[in-house]
Amino acid sequence: MVPSYLPWQTAGYSNIGYQLLSYVLESMTGKKFVDILNARVVKPLGLQHTYFENAPPSQGVIPTTTKDDYWWVNLGDANAGGNMYSSANDLSTLGHAILSSRLIKPSLTRRWLNPVTFSADFAAAVGAPWGVRRIQLDPFNQPYRSISVYTKAGTFRKYTAFLTLLKEYNLGFTIMMAGKSLVNNFMVADMLGAALIPAYDKAARDEANELYSGVYVSQGASAMPNSSLIITTDPKKPGLGIVSWISNGTNMIETAIQLQTGSNGTAARAEARLYYTQLETQAKNGEKRQSWKAVYEDTGFPSAPGPLLFSTGCGAWVGLTGVTYGSLPLDEFVFDFDSTGNVRSVTNLALRTTLYKVDLHQSTDLLPALCNNVCPFLVQH
Repeated sequence: MVPSYLPWQTAGYSNIGYQLLSYVLESMTGKKFVDILNARVVKPLGLQHTYFENAPPSQGVIPTTTKDDYWWVNLGDANAGGNMYSSANDLSTLGHAILSSRLIKPSLTRRWLNPVTFSADFAAAVGAPWGVRRIQLDPFNQPYRSISVYTKAGTFRKYTAFLTLLKEYNLGFTIMMAGKSLVNNFMVADMLGAALIPAYDKAARDEANELYSGVYVSQGASAMPNSSLIITTDPKKPGLGIVSWISNGTNMIETAIQLQTGSNGTAARAEARLYYTQLETQAKNGEKRQSWKAVYEDTGFPSAPGPLLFSTGCGAWVGLTGVTYGSLPLDEFVFDFDSTGNVRSVTNLALRTTLYKVDLHQSTDLLPALCNNVCPFLVQH
C-alpha cells in the first residue's frame, strides 16, 4: 500500500495509525490491547458501561434489532481505531479524568491537549487524536480571544458520539445518538455549543468576580502608605482587570508601561489585566497560593490600518517577565487563599508588598485611608 503523503506534510485521518499503535503497545507489554485498555483506563476510572467488544444488549440503546443496528459488528484488529461501546456517563467520566489528569501527569495532559498541525480552515487544527476548534466568543470586542475546544467524534452505521473538552473552563459535554436522525453529531454539537459555551464563559467570569474582585490595601505595622489595588472583571475583556494599582503614591500601571517600553511618556490609556498561570501550591490545612501574570498595555492608540501580514496587535506573550526588580518579576501576582477557599491577600513579587482584601461594608475604619487614593479614582471614572 503506497503512502498518502510524506511524514509531517499535512493532516490526515487514519484509523490504521491507531491500529499500528495497538500493535506497538502489545509488543511492549506482552499483553493484548483489550487487556491493556481495561487495566489502564476502564477499571481505574470505574467505567461500568464501557466495552471493547461483546457489550450486553441489555445495557445498550438498540432502536430496532441487534442485527439491523449493527450491534454485534466487530472490526477485528481495527477496533483499536474506534469501535467501542460506552455510555454518555462513562464518556463524561473519561473527559473529566483527562482534564483532571487522573491517569497521566498534568504536564503530559497539557502537552496532549494541544494542536499538532493546522488545516485549511483557520478555525480548525488537528491534535492526537483531537479535532481542535478555535471559537471566538466576541469577535468585535475581543478579536484575539478564542476558546480552544478539543473534540473526538465517531460514527458507525446507526451510532454516533461526540466528546468535547474545554480546558479553559475545565468542562465539556458529551453527545451520543442511536438510530436514524435528521441531524448528525456535529449539528447537535453546534447547537449545544452555541448555548453552553457562552454560559460556561459567563459562569467562569461570575465566579472569578466573586472570588477576586474587590479592594486590596496595605495593613499592619509595616503597612505601605497610600497603597492599594482594585480588581474587577469585564464581560468585554478577558481575565481580571486591574482598575487601579497605587504603591506608596505611585501609579504602578503607568510605571510598569514606562519600564516596559523604556519611555518616560504618559500612556494614552494605561491598562493591566491578570491571567491565571495554573501555578499553585497547596498547604495541608487547605490554604493555597495561586500565581497570575499581568499584561501591561497602552490601549489608547488606534489599530494599524489594513491587513497585517507579519505585525500583530497581540504579542503580549513575547514580553513575559520583561521587567524585574531584585530578580523578581513585576508582572507576577500571587493570591493567598484561606482554608475556606476565599482570597485573603495578593502580593506583587517585584515590590515584595502584600495587599489585603477588605470588605468595605464591614471595614468602615479603613475608609478614610482608602479615600486618599481609591475614592478620587472612582470619582474620575
